[in-house]
Amino acid sequence: PAGADVVRLRAADFNALSAVIVPWRTGWVVLDQGRDVQFDGAAIAADVGNAIEHWRQAWEQKQLDAYTAVYSASFVPQGEPDVAHWRIRKRRLFEQGGALSVQVRPPSLFVLDEGTVIATFEQSYRSGANASVAVKVLRWQREGTRWAIAAESVLNETPSPRRSADE
Repeated sequence: PAGADVVRLRAADFNALSAVIVPWRTGWVVLDQGRDVQFDGAAIAADVGNAIEHWRQAWEQKQLDAYTAVYSASFVPQGEPDVAHWRIRKRRLFEQGGALSVQVRPPSLFVLDEGTVIATFEQSYRSGANASVAVKVLRWQREGTRWAIAAESVLNETPSPRRSADE
């Protein structure tokens, strides 16, 4: 055991379990036993989990500055020519009327080292008549004392059926 929901495995045990590991759903930590690496994977996972919740709340509350501050200065948006275009698109979306709901299922966290974590999760989004469910991947980098999103990808996105006004 290495924490409440973390288990440390020998290489042989990891190899035996690799047949049942589900990509993007099973969290894991890889340590190079040749290096003297000492870090608390459970604490890192808790910190990144808190960062995800902060990001989600800023998004849902349409707090553009707080939302974009979660992203790294080195962030390159998926499907946008640059961060300036991404920020303009986000500002337009945030300024549109109506309530916004962003729900995140518990993430799978892949702690690569003490400064890099990959988080994958299912996200449900709703704003007015628009709704979708997506599998999202965020690469978090430690920048000083904070965790910042360095990369963001949507693996798949499915529009949710529109609900009538009576629902």
